[in-house]
Amino acid sequence: MAKDFVITCPHCSKTFSAQDFIKDHLAEAKKESIENQKKFKAGYEKKLKAQQRSKKEEVAEVQKKNAGKIEKAGSGNSGTS
Repeated sequence: MAKDFVITCPHCSKTFSAQDFIKDHLAEAKKESIENQKKFKAGYEKKLKAQQRSKKEEVAEVQKKNAGKIEKAGSGNSGTS
């Protein structure tokens, strides 16, 4: 069998196999990816809720204006019948 490639840390002199290093690196990358996805999703949901709130306010304003126009039109036609 082939001997594992061994790396020695220059700071602490701890030795470990390159395979362990890659496995740990991939686990850390996966963890970071999941955290980034959660942050992105939270930011997107916040933005989406703000847009929905803005659209609801816009619709309410238009409905209010239209209700006023309908009332004016209704009161103007009542004397002609």
